[in-house]
Amino acid sequence: MAETRTRAQLIEEVNSLRQTEESYRAVVENSLDAMTIIVGTERVFVNNAFLKLVGVEKSEIGNISVGRFIAPEDRDQVIQRTLARQRGEPVEDVFEYQVLRSDGQRRTVQASAVAIDYQNQPASMAILRDVTDYKRAQAELEVLFRISSILSGSGTFEDKLNNVMEELARVSEAAWASIFVQDDQAGGLRTIVEVRKDGSAPPTRRGIRGFALTAYEKGQVVVVNEYQSNPNADRSVKESEAKSTISLPIKAGGTTVAVAYVCSNEDANHFNPDRTRLLTAIADGLGDFLESARLQGQLLQRSEELEALFKISGILAEPGAHEDKLNGVMQELARIAEVYWVSLLVPDPTERGLSPLVRVADAPALRLVHGLSLAAFEKGQAMVANDYQSYPDADPRVIARGAKSLLSLPIKVSEETFGVAAIVSDEPDHFNPERVRLLTAIVNGLGPILEKAKLSEELHARTEEMAAVDEIARILTSTLEIDQVYDRFTSEVKKLVDFDRIGISLIDQHAGTSIIKFTSGIGPSSDIGTPRILHNIRLGGLVASGKTVVVDDLEAEPELSLDRQYIEAGLSSLIIVPLVSHAQIIGAIDLRGRRTGSFGKREQMILERLANQIAPAFENSQLYETSRKRRAELEALFNISTIFAAPGTHEDKLNGVMQELLRVADADWMKLLVPGLNGKGLATFLVSLAAGGKDLPSDTELQQRPTAFAMG
Repeated sequence: MAETRTRAQLIEEVNSLRQTEESYRAVVENSLDAMTIIVGTERVFVNNAFLKLVGVEKSEIGNISVGRFIAPEDRDQVIQRTLARQRGEPVEDVFEYQVLRSDGQRRTVQASAVAIDYQNQPASMAILRDVTDYKRAQAELEVLFRISSILSGSGTFEDKLNNVMEELARVSEAAWASIFVQDDQAGGLRTIVEVRKDGSAPPTRRGIRGFALTAYEKGQVVVVNEYQSNPNADRSVKESEAKSTISLPIKAGGTTVAVAYVCSNEDANHFNPDRTRLLTAIADGLGDFLESARLQGQLLQRSEELEALFKISGILAEPGAHEDKLNGVMQELARIAEVYWVSLLVPDPTERGLSPLVRVADAPALRLVHGLSLAAFEKGQAMVANDYQSYPDADPRVIARGAKSLLSLPIKVSEETFGVAAIVSDEPDHFNPERVRLLTAIVNGLGPILEKAKLSEELHARTEEMAAVDEIARILTSTLEIDQVYDRFTSEVKKLVDFDRIGISLIDQHAGTSIIKFTSGIGPSSDIGTPRILHNIRLGGLVASGKTVVVDDLEAEPELSLDRQYIEAGLSSLIIVPLVSHAQIIGAIDLRGRRTGSFGKREQMILERLANQIAPAFENSQLYETSRKRRAELEALFNISTIFAAPGTHEDKLNGVMQELLRVADADWMKLLVPGLNGKGLATFLVSLAAGGKDLPSDTELQQRPTAFAMG
């Protein structure tokens, strides 16, 4: 009986061992990590993950030597490590090497190996983990971090952009890299920055089309890996021995603002998916930077425009002859344009052509001017020739005076052209898009100013009014934070127009809303900063007509929303004047009076004149606020990326990120929640933070909140 029991136990133990072995084999065969057992220099066992790693089927495998599927430069070292481990010698347990797949593709693996006994033979068992994607992602993050550091560091916009392009060219192993923006003059695109691997000076390129323009217009990445054989390849790019190019749209707010163009001379399939992904990530990070720089450039240009117009207004307001004033205006224009020749041309009274009314610096007394300036006069639009000597209709008399670039700008009053400002430089390519925009804006403001200067009697009669308007304009243009000067603005307007209540609103026509920025005087209280729908309020009528709204008696008009509140406050009449910039209503000045008919033609003329001068200041203020918010966003993103990139534990990094979010949100407290075990509510608080002196809400209070982030 004892013998029978012993045999039964042995059979049970054998079956148990067989089941255990089968279980272990199933685990090994289905492991996500590649596993192999090596005896001597032969692999006696590999699992399914190993076969997948090297790219072969089980039926193809046969006997595998250790060196097979290992990159030549790593093969000897791996074999020597394996043999040393089997001999019991101390060797590193964890190391990395390159696997060479059957299709020729390389993968980086991290190997963890130990010595074992296999069928009474010394052997080693290795677990191989494919870390190729991890290594690539790590390298990409390092590149993006370096570029983020460049953009957030100190230096000029040009230096930062140049450094970014140098880094982009380096990581892409390219011959050269450029950024193109829209070319308003020549059409297509133009270069704003370009770096070359050989350090040579890049050529000035305008009117760029081809694949870069396609990427700009479609907002999609365009890769051309067989450039020399592509029928649509650009001839000049082909001549630079380009073999592969990639065009990457740079976007801000979903709109393409530029294109990063990268060219390789190395091989015809240079821009593989991995390299394309990295370059796309870099381009995606440039959009907000370029947009912020554009807004800052707009603010600077607006400031220069306002400064120039203010000086010109001052020249025309001084006592003296009309001709002397015009001469002073042209001299100021020459100074701003950095040119040696400016003429104010008007139609010749006897023959077709233009003749100088005023000329400054070295401008000759040329009669019957045709060509570019006459075209600007007749078409009513700016005309530019940055290579004037090659211009088909160039005036030989102008060329003889050394002219290399010429800009002709029509001067208009009420859409009618009455003259042309001819601005001439002795340097080629002098009138770049930025300079043209600035000078056009200034000359566009000259027409009304010059027309007013002609009406000397009216100017004298309105001296006090103009002085007040100028003072108001000076107050508003002296700061980008207009909220700080509303009270001074109100007191100065009161000197010009009598009123009992004033309101200033900003208007978003696209959203169909308005926001009250300031009110003063009697009447109902207003929710400052709260958006209101334009429909069924007086501002809606202003936007619909685009013209000043005057109501002499609210009681006699069809009643709109809010009218009753003003009537009950004793306000009977109103005038609402639009603030218009670049043909867009951006806001309004709203005056109310107790008596009916408070606002007549005189008040309307003064307020409209004032609105024309101060509208750019309001737009500048909006741009400044937008730019400031954008900078704050970029700073927060950079701080968070720095936290993640810095060494430290996951908990410390998460705590640092939450502290940054608490600062940016200007909140009293913040908690990071995760779902509870029962799947209901958010019960576990990973991070809890409170601003100085603030109390956190209880956990019970937040149990039922259906949000991942709760902020007070």
